[in-house]
Formats: sequence, structure tokens, C-alpha cells
Amino acid sequence: MATVKVYYFDAAGRAEIIRLVLAAAGIEFDDIRFPYLVSDDWATKYKPLAPFGQAPFVEYNGKRYGQSTAIAKFFARENDQHQFLCKSPGFYGANNLEAFRIDEVVGLVQDLFTVTAKIYVEKDPVKKEELRTAMVEGDGPKFFGFFEKLLQENGTGYFVGNQLSLADLMVYDMATQLRNTFNYDGLAHFPDIKALVEKVTSKDNIKKYIDSKKETKDHSCPASSASGASTVAAQKAKMANVKLFYFDSAGRAELIRLVLTAAKVEFDDVRFQGDDWPAKYKPVAPFGQAPFVEYNGKKYGQSIAIAKFFARENGLYGANNLEAFRIDEVVGLVQDFFTVLVKIFLEQDPAKKEEIKATMEKDDAPKFLRFFQKLLQENGTGYFVGDKLSLADLIVYDMVTQLQKTFNFDASTDFPEIKALVDKVASDENIKTYIDSKK
Repeated sequence: MATVKVYYFDAAGRAEIIRLVLAAAGIEFDDIRFPYLVSDDWATKYKPLAPFGQAPFVEYNGKRYGQSTAIAKFFARENDQHQFLCKSPGFYGANNLEAFRIDEVVGLVQDLFTVTAKIYVEKDPVKKEELRTAMVEGDGPKFFGFFEKLLQENGTGYFVGNQLSLADLMVYDMATQLRNTFNYDGLAHFPDIKALVEKVTSKDNIKKYIDSKKETKDHSCPASSASGASTVAAQKAKMANVKLFYFDSAGRAELIRLVLTAAKVEFDDVRFQGDDWPAKYKPVAPFGQAPFVEYNGKKYGQSIAIAKFFARENGLYGANNLEAFRIDEVVGLVQDFFTVLVKIFLEQDPAKKEEIKATMEKDDAPKFLRFFQKLLQENGTGYFVGDKLSLADLIVYDMVTQLQKTFNFDASTDFPEIKALVDKVASDENIKTYIDSKK
């Protein structure tokens, strides 16, 4: 592996999962930390270098990349290649289904961190404590229950296979940060998660990181820049029957529909209305959420995890790990932007709702669209990676079209490359057939 630099505030936060993955893999990295709200190091020295004006970000092979989860996933996959050559376990599962389970866990952790973020930003001490109590008594146990169940289903003490993966590191990071930051020890009531945390802590490289913050790297086996992603299309077999469950709307399921459609995967588009969700479908949803899918007779949740699974399975995830990294960056940025949109949906006061919407159109949307435009220009083919359709193109197409339909906001007007991309996706034979079928 080339020298890696991790840039973040002098705290655990969103960078800790990156540090843990690198430490567990024995990859040397420069842990560049800057004071938080103590000096202007971030604003004057590091923010101008950050790809999307956010921390954490990394420098790898002389190029900078953003989006914490995308970074963690890249090094988890990259370490798979290193470990494969060494004939020892990697961090992203032994196959695409195990990667799917890892992505489910990652998505659930992100959902829980969304809850805790509300506690961080709340200024009123009384409301802050109310939110913390609600998390400790409600959301925390709910999500820990999901993780406990998944560990029990696998039966090895890990989330996938019988070895450490990104999923285990994510839950370890979550559990320790909840304890350190909110004094919430969820492990007391979840013995399988407690055992997992102890197992992760006992790993030699993790223990070294915790004890001394100095990592070591084993040079006895060469790392590889190759990726198994390029062989996906060649290995693609006929997909098993797929059922997609969601409300009768676009929403979080539309990206999954687009991926399946672009890949020519036949699927049952099960849409429910009225009382169907709470009475009939919610009880069978893996995490009590929609959308979810049934694949090979088993149900899976987390919309982004589902989309990524079928994208990988069908050659829509880039030709190598660096292209997959760029796709994950784009996906992460879209998720960040959707966080802004959720605030509009949740606001009850009509005046405030319109105010948030106006800010989205004036500030947030242009900011993110500039990021996407820049990435398209960097690649220079009209697509985000390579010279063909990928998950990154589909998720930006979905974002732009949903903005148009939901908020009557044409996000592509001032961004010609994005407009060209949207037109290109819409003209894809399979996508066009799907769009026409909805009219």
C-alpha cells in the first residue's frame, strides 16, 4: 500500500472507523489531527484541501478523497486483495452476499449515528438531555437488537464468515463511541455484541492502535492494486427471482428499481398502500423499514446496501477498487444531500418548511451539484467512472429527477454535464422502457 494520510479533528468521530480499518489491516498511515474549535487550522489550512469541504478526508497515492464510509470501504476492499495474496482473511467478506450483509450493518450504524447527530447539534441543554434519554431508552436498544440478531444468525461471533470484517469494526466503533460520548453502555444487555467488542479489542493490531496509536505494517507479502470488480461482468450468472417491497412511490426504492432495470434483472415490484404496510409487510421487514428485498428466499434491508449488492452483481460498480471508491464518494454525497431534503419533509410549520426549501434550492443543491459537476469533468467521459453506466450515474439521475418531481426544482439547469448525464441515463434502452411503463 502507498503512504496514506488521514485528515480529521483531534477526536474519534467520523474518522475513527477509517483509523480502525487501517490499523486492523496493518497499514501505516499519517494520522493528521487538527484542533476542533480551538484554532483556525481547519478553516485556513485543511478545509481548502478537502475534496468536498468536509472532514475526514484522505490522501492516497498523492490524490485526495472524501466521504468517511467510502474511504473505509475502499481500504477494506483493498485489504481483501492484500490478504488474498497472503492467503489470509480480508475485511469485506468472501463474496457479494457477505458484502451485502456488511453494507446492511454499515447502513444501520449510519442510521443510528443520524439519531446521535441530533443530540450533538441541539443547543438547549434540556432538549439535549431529552434526546439523549430517548436514544438510550429507545433507538440504542432497537439498533443493538438488530445487530444482536444478525450476530446470532451468523453464529460465529462475527457478522459474516468466521473472521473480522468492516461490519465488526463499524459496530465496535459505534458501541465504544456511544459509551465514551453519551455514557451509554448498550453492551450490558446484549451479550453477543459485548463478546464481539471484546474480540475486536483483543486483535493485535487494534490493541496496538488503542494502546499506543502507532500502527505497524507487515511487508512480508506484497499488496496489489488489482481488484476483483473488473471480473464481475464475466462471472455474472442469471439472477435469482427478486422481489422488491416498498410503498407505491419512488422514494428510497427508486434507485434499486433503476439498478435492477439497467442490469436487465427481472423483479417483482411489490408496492403497498393503506394499511398494507403496518399490518402485512412491516412485520416481515428485516429491520422494520422499507424498502426491503427478497432474494433467493431471504429478506434483506437498507436501500443503499441493496442497490450496491445488485450493482456489484451486475457490473455496475466500476472496473476496479478505485472506481468503486469514486462511486462510493458519489453515493455518500447524495446521501448527505438527502439529509437536507429530509428536514423539509419533517418540518411541520409551513413557513419554516418553505424557508428550508428555499435554502436548499439557493445554497445546498448548487453546492452538491458543483461537486458532481467537478467529478464528471475530472473523468471526462460523461460518466462518473470509466466510459459506461454505473451506480454513481444512476443515483445522481435519481436525485435530479426526484428533485424535479417532488420540489419542482430543475437541478440541472446551470450544470450542463449533469444535464447531459441525466439525458444519457434516460436514453438507456432499459431505463427508457422502465420510464415509459410508468406513464
